[in-house]
Amino acid sequence: MSATDLTPEHPNLRQAATRLRRTMWVWSALAAGMGVLTASQGMGGSLLPALGWFAAAVLMALFVQPVLLGLAAVQWALSLVTWIPGVALVVGGDALTTLLNPGALESFGLALVRVLLAVTAWNQFLFYRMLYGTGRAAGLDPSLPPIPEIVPNRTDTWALAARTLGFLALAAALLALALAAPARLPAIQVGLVLASLGIGLGMGTAFSPTGRRGAALLGVGVAFAAFVLALAAGATQPG
Repeated sequence: MSATDLTPEHPNLRQAATRLRRTMWVWSALAAGMGVLTASQGMGGSLLPALGWFAAAVLMALFVQPVLLGLAAVQWALSLVTWIPGVALVVGGDALTTLLNPGALESFGLALVRVLLAVTAWNQFLFYRMLYGTGRAAGLDPSLPPIPEIVPNRTDTWALAARTLGFLALAAALLALALAAPARLPAIQVGLVLASLGIGLGMGTAFSPTGRRGAALLGVGVAFAAFVLALAAGATQPG
């Protein structure tokens, strides 16, 4: 296949774009389901920790952007922190664990499923990010035919969003450290939600063709620091 064969109307590229839209709907539904379970009062949940899942679900439903598959991967991976002793007191516990009440072996299986979901979402992201086009992509084999932009490349905007979310998360985490109970808990939860979104959007953008990779990586770094600080604030939260 020559470079001239790859036009925005090439059937293989259009088919990939259609599959991307369906893939986004699937991940959006999964995120929405986790949000409902997390917020369910019948499972001892609360609304604030669920907002991250709901936000991701809305973004993936509204925008056909490969970056958001990176966000999905990061959110599923970060959800594993609920298995850390004491974290459940802060984030409300794992909704699936509360629902299924599994034993030790089943809990391992649930954790493995989350790992597989994270890996699957990330692998799909690595594939579909090429629909942004290869014009700004770095490190590609020069002999490969260039891929035109099929999906509008909004990565610069996502990078700025990741950086903003990172600093907002850091502010919430620092505020949480300064507050006393019971005001500390909502600040911790807001910090964790903002940090998870910042890390996810930043990772997706940093590994996509973008002109603002520096801003994306800064967002990841600041958001990760905020995530750790929020967990540290939660470690001193009364049970």
